[in-house]
Amino acid sequence: AQQQAAAAEQAAQPTVSGDAAADFAAAKKLMLDGEFDAASRALDAFIQGYPGDRNLPEANYLLAETRFVRDDHQGAAAAYAVALRGWPTQRWAPDGTVKLATSLLNLNRNPQACAALAEFDRRYAATAAASVKTRATALRQRARCS
Repeated sequence: AQQQAAAAEQAAQPTVSGDAAADFAAAKKLMLDGEFDAASRALDAFIQGYPGDRNLPEANYLLAETRFVRDDHQGAAAAYAVALRGWPTQRWAPDGTVKLATSLLNLNRNPQACAALAEFDRRYAATAAASVKTRATALRQRARCS
């Protein structure tokens, strides 16, 4: 019975196919389809399997999203931080920065949340969507940022 359970668990763990683009597309589709557990596993496999791929920042962002929607704020904060390393300019970066701050605030790490919001202001506020700016403002108040 233990061998069967171990075999089933291993079968549930996605592996990489050798085609980074196809594996990333499949993982992203799972995320967009709301299959968050499967997407998380597929994104983890992609991140481990293709450590130098150009889609790595977005893969980490999507991994953070799968954790964020499941209220895993510790895991989300860690993945957002990796995705945002170097403060990228991708379209998802402003939202990712605000969600990083949200996760940090939910972990009672207000000073770090305020620091993330300050980076949002410096790097993304001028071009971010109005809805993202509104969320940042509300978070700033909730965290009591100075």
